[in-house]
Order: sequence, then structure tokens, then C-alpha cells
Amino acid sequence: FSFSVMFLLVKVMKSMNAFTLVFWRSVVQIAISLVDLYEKSESPLGPKDFRVRFYLVLRALFGAAAVMAWFFGIQILPLPDAVTL
Repeated sequence: FSFSVMFLLVKVMKSMNAFTLVFWRSVVQIAISLVDLYEKSESPLGPKDFRVRFYLVLRALFGAAAVMAWFFGIQILPLPDAVTL
């Protein structure tokens, strides 16, 4: 359900830049994640191992690029085609 609402909001907000939409999505996602990590008493940066943190940063960069491409596609293409891709 939440993905459907997100797709609909991205499609409705065509006038907003994809970067802006990704920024606000990330702000909400970070807030929810920090609350969850606080309740579990875990560090938001992961373990202190350098390799693990490096891979977390790498994953974040690829994830941000993927979300940017996804939102851009949803704004440009008709919604059924964008979701199919």
C-alpha cells in the first residue's frame, strides 16, 4: 500500500524536481530509521569495521541513484509502464 501511495504522490507532483522528491523521501526515511535504530540500541553507522561502513556508504550511493532514476521514470513515463520497468 505504501508503495502505491508513493507512486501516486510522485506522479501527482510532476512540477517538482525529482531531486526534491528524493530529498523529502529521504528525510522521512531517515527519521523513521533513526527511531527504529534508537529503539533497538544500534548505531546508525553500523559496526565499527571499516569494510562494513565502506559497503554501507557504497550501498547508499547506489540506492540514491536508483531512487533518482525510479522517480524520474515515474514522472516521465505513464505510471503502468514505469511500474513495469
